[in-house]
Amino acid sequence: TAMTNLFNLSGEVAAVLGGTGVLGGAMADALAAAGAKVAVVGRSEERGMERVRAIEKAGGTATFVQADAMKAESLAAARDTIISKFG
Repeated sequence: TAMTNLFNLSGEVAAVLGGTGVLGGAMADALAAAGAKVAVVGRSEERGMERVRAIEKAGGTATFVQADAMKAESLAAARDTIISKFG
């Protein structure tokens, strides 16, 4: 449909800071549903892996990257991990 084509993110990579939370998780789900490979970035590994499993169960591609958005070095390490995983 026209709407699907408008929001087609196949081949794209999206990093969602706060992807372990409610709002960030919804954003991660929507980006994955549109075809993006999603890096769920957050502090809680447990909640991050739950989000990744939900995205994968729905047919999407996701990975969890642990990071603290308040620390520049943590975000730089997360960026490097995402690039290494998804290019």
